[in-house]
Amino acid sequence: MRFHSFLSLRLSPFIQIVTAEDESDIFIEFKVTAKRSVTLSPFVLKNFEVMSVKLRAFQGYTIDFCKNSEMRVATLTGTTIEGSKRIGVVSGNCQVMRSYLYCPNKDSSDSLEAEMMPATMYHGQEFITLAINKPHIQGSVIITASKNGTSILVYDHYRFDTVRLTYAGENTVLENLDEPHYVSTNKPVLVVFFFRSDCDNTKVEFVQALTLVVPCELFHDSYSWISPRPIASNYLLLAIRRNHYQHLRLDNTPITSSFVETFVSGIKEWSLYDIFISTGEHSLKSASISFGCYLYGLNTSLAYMHAAGFADIPLETPCEPDLSGMFPGDLRDNDCDHNIDEELLNSIDDDGDDLVDEDLREGPRLTKTPTRFPTTKLVPTSTPTTLQTTTVRSTTTQRKPSTMSLTTPTLDDEVVDYWNLWSEWSCSRVDCTDTRLFQERSCNHSSPKTCVGDAVQYKSGLCYINDTCPKDCPVGTWGLNCINECPNCDPDCDKFNGTCKLCQPGFQYPNTSCSSECSPMRYGFNCREDCYIKCKTDCKERVNGICPVGLSQYLPLVFLIPVIPLTVLFLLGKKMSTSENESSLEGLNMEMVPVLEMYKLSSILRQCGRRLSSQKYIVQSWVPLSDGRSSTALSIRAVAHQLGSAEF
Repeated sequence: MRFHSFLSLRLSPFIQIVTAEDESDIFIEFKVTAKRSVTLSPFVLKNFEVMSVKLRAFQGYTIDFCKNSEMRVATLTGTTIEGSKRIGVVSGNCQVMRSYLYCPNKDSSDSLEAEMMPATMYHGQEFITLAINKPHIQGSVIITASKNGTSILVYDHYRFDTVRLTYAGENTVLENLDEPHYVSTNKPVLVVFFFRSDCDNTKVEFVQALTLVVPCELFHDSYSWISPRPIASNYLLLAIRRNHYQHLRLDNTPITSSFVETFVSGIKEWSLYDIFISTGEHSLKSASISFGCYLYGLNTSLAYMHAAGFADIPLETPCEPDLSGMFPGDLRDNDCDHNIDEELLNSIDDDGDDLVDEDLREGPRLTKTPTRFPTTKLVPTSTPTTLQTTTVRSTTTQRKPSTMSLTTPTLDDEVVDYWNLWSEWSCSRVDCTDTRLFQERSCNHSSPKTCVGDAVQYKSGLCYINDTCPKDCPVGTWGLNCINECPNCDPDCDKFNGTCKLCQPGFQYPNTSCSSECSPMRYGFNCREDCYIKCKTDCKERVNGICPVGLSQYLPLVFLIPVIPLTVLFLLGKKMSTSENESSLEGLNMEMVPVLEMYKLSSILRQCGRRLSSQKYIVQSWVPLSDGRSSTALSIRAVAHQLGSAEF
């Protein structure tokens, strides 16, 4: 039997079950979390209630709560499905309704939250969570336990948080993630990522999408897909080691399009790369390492997201070493070391297990790092992050895992492919005691064959002789002789390449030493926060996202008189006409001017030949009047600037 778990996001859940074999017995054990009883005519669903169904070949069975108002605020997360023969299970939500749970001010959505649920034998223990680096998009992760007694570690930059799921079917939710995290568990879990747009956003409708987060154990080295045409913008989201991104080949050519890189919290060698992709058929390959690949699309009214694929390797199948039928790239753990195809045919023990060429992969590896993640040791915090946990008690049964059989193909003759150009000669980026120069090249694979020759070569040099080693650079500097600066990194930058784990609030682009200030409408660490969400306009500053003081919040003085605007106009005109060559307006102070709406003040200034820029003013309130009373008044002092453009 194959064992599946079902996911629901609390909005009109559905389950679809299909099979390709006759006489398939299906057993559904429900887990229901709702404020009132839930009816699936003629049954009233309860926890641990079991429903059985028999299906013929190519027949399907659907449990649909799309029009059931009782299930609008219920969840079936933790429901399990068993099949006596091979089955497929799709779960998620019906056409999403913008109910009061999310967006009370919006109508229906065209988004469909649905995903193929993998059998538990494909559940993993190591994950890189996802994050969508787009304005007004919020992402969350649901982690569901496959077995009792599951412990989950969610790694941050300098710590990890722990959550324990006591029973199978229990889940925890990581809300509003703005960056990817490394997650490890002691037992297999199902991880799902979903994102939705901000309800307050006026530029796009309310959209959301759902995808399976592929276990790192199932990452592969090649993918192919077709980007749909109806979506306005399609994107790739890649989880890959940073130093291997340059070796990827999109449609057999190096990737030249721009990308947004986000470091993965908790495992510094990995990043997420967000890349725009055109519609149509594509392929993506790496000759060096396995990686995760996701495809998503987004426009003003529709969104989707799915994994581009993963290795078909049952992780729960008992393993016995067998090298007799091994061939390169067979996607089997031939030596039962929890690594898949980690060796090169080079008579070298690449993975350090005292075996040589025992589990071969197809194509050359540029590093000797196994595909499985190394153990990450981080210092836990004394105040762990609070995680939302939903508990649903469940029972588990022992199941005989199925096995995967592959037909051994005939190996093609070795083909000599073309190498890319050698890089420039440079010094070691990790060891200042190595005085040699090195250069490297990558194999340009038009097909996944072996390039003949070395990927790296060395020659004698004078590296780091009579120079300051980058490792010895003080905080805020990097490079040979510490000539480069990185004052905006948090913590200090890499001393050899200047990259940062995180940018201090107000700065962005950690891969270039956080050298740029936040763009308009952004603030905070790495400039990931959205000013519009917080202020409904641009922020006053980029560090904490302080909102500008809204002029409309000040109450007008009750003694407004018509002559005041004319007086202001006269004073401004006189001041500006006599100060064209001055570099500031330090003396301009309108302490007694009643509060005016911004558009009125802007109109007055335009009549004086000036344009109003709200970012260049300091707004003060509660100015004491001459008679000792306090009232809401307006004082504007222009910041020092050049007047050459007649603009302030």
